Amino acid sequence: MEWQILATTVCLHHGLLLVDECQKCGKKLTIFDIVQGQCGKCYFDLSTSDSIDVASDRFSLVSQRILSGWMGIGEPVPLIPGISPDTLYRVFSGIRYCLQTKADWKYLHAFPEYTESLPSKKELARWVVPNKYLHRLNVSAIKPLIDFPNGMYSFWDAYREPNPSVSIALGLGNLYWGWIEKRWLSQDFEFIQNAFDDYLVSRVNILNKGIAKSRRLQKKPELKTKFEYISYSLAAKELNSTAPKVMRLVKAKMVEGNICTDRKKTKVVSQKDILEYSDKLAKSVTLDRTCEILRISPTLAKSFIRHNLLEAIGGRTYDNSPQWAITLKSIRELLDNLREVVIRVSSDELKEHSPLVTISRQLAGWGFEVGDILSDVINGKLQGYVDYRYPVTITSIHLLNTTPRDIKQKIISEGNWISEHDFANEMSVKPTTLHKWAKAGLIQPIKRVSVTNYYTKSCADDFKRKYINSKQVSDLLQVGVLTVQKWARIGRLKPVSGGEINGCHEYLFLKSDVQKMIRENRLTAPQMANRLGISRSKVLEQIRSGKLHPISGPGIDDSKHFLFLISD
Repeated sequence: MEWQILATTVCLHHGLLLVDECQKCGKKLTIFDIVQGQCGKCYFDLSTSDSIDVASDRFSLVSQRILSGWMGIGEPVPLIPGISPDTLYRVFSGIRYCLQTKADWKYLHAFPEYTESLPSKKELARWVVPNKYLHRLNVSAIKPLIDFPNGMYSFWDAYREPNPSVSIALGLGNLYWGWIEKRWLSQDFEFIQNAFDDYLVSRVNILNKGIAKSRRLQKKPELKTKFEYISYSLAAKELNSTAPKVMRLVKAKMVEGNICTDRKKTKVVSQKDILEYSDKLAKSVTLDRTCEILRISPTLAKSFIRHNLLEAIGGRTYDNSPQWAITLKSIRELLDNLREVVIRVSSDELKEHSPLVTISRQLAGWGFEVGDILSDVINGKLQGYVDYRYPVTITSIHLLNTTPRDIKQKIISEGNWISEHDFANEMSVKPTTLHKWAKAGLIQPIKRVSVTNYYTKSCADDFKRKYINSKQVSDLLQVGVLTVQKWARIGRLKPVSGGEINGCHEYLFLKSDVQKMIRENRLTAPQMANRLGISRSKVLEQIRSGKLHPISGPGIDDSKHFLFLISD
């Protein structure tokens, strides 16, 4: 009788839940009772028993067909390709066993015609479970195996739901320790183990010490690489370093860092970045070793690093590490690039050229490092030469003797600069006067090389538009140069440079201040009297009373005569 099997709880022919106990006295029915058609204790007519209709619950019927197919009763229902029915049943059985402790769990399947609540956990955990309860357990245990592995993921999520913040092992409890890590370890259950591996990685996403030391990862070390993030301590272990080193890498943005949303706000780092950095670190050398390979000084090596000719993945400039780490790949690429671009000549021809290092010293004051020059050689902007008899090295490269002059002219031309000598000639002053103007903040040089200042032409043009000298003031005000100098000394004109201000022989004025005093804009005291139609004494009286406001004159500056602005 197929309905006597524990997995059979529904009659698929009638769509009814099977009866397994007397509805009058509650006695568990035996095969003899069913054959006799009556309860062996109270003689209740079993044909009159009320049955629960589950025909409308499609999932109940589908689950029962799956179970019946596993038992060889009816047509088998394909569920998970390649997995035998007996293996699937053992997984189903384990899930159902664990569900017996979840009596009040909302994940348990419910059907419309049966709303009675389940018994307590203690009663439900009995070895023999009443059929009306067993059916709900069966259907609930089938769910994770349908749409596998997504159905299983949903089941594990729901099983952990009361304590989502705890570890997966603690959240799953006996399901994990008793089944996933014990009864489902054989080869038959590999599909379950693989599904759990993917679940672990997708739900945790962070590899910490606890997970790293687990049996699962010890047995499957390749699983470690699937986690997106790892803790600082594991990252430090991977790099054979310390957690502060990892923190420096994150700060330098050489690896991606993140903060967990857990209560402790744990700091983690991208495992992919750490593994890539670890691989680079294994293929890198120290600064001293780099200097040995390239036969250069540490100063030159650091210049190459600054100009991206060498790739540094560690060092004070990058992650504040005391030890430099330079990739061997970048060292080989630098030498290969140089071999491709230099021209090999005889030693006699090379005498007409200067060593790269010597030229770099000549250009040091211009802010042109050896790294700049070597970059131009590799990019084809400068031509390098070496003795054909010897291998190509950094120190063996020579450049044309005219290279320093050409580079200086290029810098001046591209920057649109003008030397202080040329600028002084344009202003008809000595270079020392320009120094004083620069010291006073009237003009700022763009570059100082040795004792020579350089200015941008735009800055020089702005200066010439903004300031004028005594001769230009004389032409603008239509007075003599001596008069301009006198007005400057007595305070009628306010120079910004010259005389007692900074010791310059030449006065310098703001053009905007001088333009206010051109002949069309100024009046003397007699001109003011004529304009107002009053006497000169009356003008003096109105000055004393404050009705007129001269810009120059007695009591205002050292001038003996009053001067007025028409605008006032």
